[in-house]
Parts: sequence; C-alpha cells; structure tokens
Amino acid sequence: MTNIIIFLVRAGRIDKVSYGHLFRCIKICEEIKKVKKIKPLFIINKNSYSKKILDHKKFQSIQLAKFSKQNILLKLKKIKAQKIIIDTYDFVDDKFIQSLKKLNFQTILIDDLPKKKISADIIYNYTIMNKVKKKYYNYKKLFFGTNFFLPVSVEKSNKSKVKGILIFFGGSDVNNYSEKILKYLTKLNLSIDVKLILGPGYKNSNYIKIKKLGKSRFKIVKNVKNLEKEIVNYKLVIISAGYTMYKSLFLNKICLIIPTSPHEKIIARNIKKMKLGFVSNLNFIDFKKNFKNALENKSLIKNTKKKNS
Repeated sequence: MTNIIIFLVRAGRIDKVSYGHLFRCIKICEEIKKVKKIKPLFIINKNSYSKKILDHKKFQSIQLAKFSKQNILLKLKKIKAQKIIIDTYDFVDDKFIQSLKKLNFQTILIDDLPKKKISADIIYNYTIMNKVKKKYYNYKKLFFGTNFFLPVSVEKSNKSKVKGILIFFGGSDVNNYSEKILKYLTKLNLSIDVKLILGPGYKNSNYIKIKKLGKSRFKIVKNVKNLEKEIVNYKLVIISAGYTMYKSLFLNKICLIIPTSPHEKIIARNIKKMKLGFVSNLNFIDFKKNFKNALENKSLIKNTKKKNS
C-alpha cells in the first residue's frame, strides 16, 4: 500500500515567504521517495507557477483559492492520509496543530526560528544556531542542526577556480533588493563578473527596468533550472538569509548576507557572530564596507568548512 503524505505549503509573491518553502518541500519529497514508496499530495495556495512546478515533477496538488485554516481542515477531512508535513512559516499555530491531531494526522513541522510552543509530533530545523535548540521544550522527535540539512545536487567546487559574484534574493524579491544592489555595484565600477538571478515571482515591470540598468555590464537571468549549479560557479554570493543561504554556506561560498525580514535579521546576526558570513544593511556605506571585506576575506571558507564537517 502506498502511503499518502500531505505537504502543506504557501508560496508565491508573499511577504516573508516567496518560493523557498515550496522548493524545500519538493526536495524533502524527492529524498523520501528515494527510500520509501509514497504518494505525495501538495496542498498549496493558488499560484500558477507553483502548480506548473508540481505538475512538471508529477506531484499531485490541490490549490486553495482561500488558503485559510478552516478551508484546509475541511479539505483534509476528505483525504485518507496519516502524515502531514507543514512548511508555511508563521501561518501555523498550536490550535491548528491540535485540530490536525483530532483528524488523526501525524504532524511534521518544518521550522526556521522557534517563537512559541507548538506541539507537533516531529520538528525539523536545520538551523546553524545551536542556542535555539533549548526553545523546543524537550521534544523527543526533533531533527535539529546542520547535520540534517538537505543534500545538494552538485559537488563543492575548488575555490581557486571560481570567481565572480552571484546575486539572488529569493523567488519574488518583494522589496526589490536586486535593483538596489545592482545600483550599488554600478557605483563601485567593478571589473568582476556579476550575475543576477531573478525568481518567478519577480515583477515583469521591474524585470524590464533592471535589464536596462544592467545593460551589458551585468548578466541578468530569470528562472534558472538549477540554482545550485549556478551557486557553485561563483566565489561570492550576495543573498538573503533563507534556504539558499544555507545551500551557499554548504557549498563553501563567501556570503554577503542582506536580511529581508525580521527573522532573517536574527539568523544573519548569528551567522556574523560565528564568522561564517558578512552581513550588511541596505545603506550604501555599510554595503560598500562589507562588500570590500567579503571580496578580500579568505578565512570564512575555513570556518564554513568546519561547520559543515
């Protein structure tokens, strides 16, 4: 008998969310399928790109026009499944988890930063911040830390052979950090290869504008097939503090991190404290200083390797 596993995910041009949660769940699903026969069912908010990606992967999905707890529970009552994996950032609360348990679901919560007690059966958090582990209230089934980070699909590159700068601010870049950073790099008059990758949620109007801004000076692309293959070919990655930051650190990249949300600021502060990456705000003077430090620094690679070993 094939087990149905439900993936509850939000994705799209949504503040604090974007597409990282969807791609993370797809990766988890693919890893589970390597060792166990399952039938994944994704319950997602209505989004054409999410649907396209899931269809391409041949994963069944249900799109909800109104992604509310009430609608989700009504839909789940009609589905014969035992496990649900939840990756929705701050959408879920303990009351919702208890409602799922009343429907006899085993709940697996993918968490990034613990804020409050949530009584999920299993919690998964691959954070690099060891000190937050104590906030999980003695969970027996806790998969915590970088040892549980999802495997990447590429080999780590030889750092002496890679050059250039890669910029990526998630699948949507709601606040258009990409344009701000390109303007800063233009001011610095670089003689280094720079590539900007834009995600599916990036506004077309902004895309047209930023293409003109970059002209022939920067390479600008949208919707790459494999982001990891792009990351491995660059020395410095300018990035937010999300899922792709962890991939970049795992691949031994020097990261200049510009957090785009309050919880990313907390993560970025810890990355800086552990000397695993450089952190900047959007002020040009601060960016220029940290950018210069990132280009010249070599010791971070050693620190990153230690954390990944």
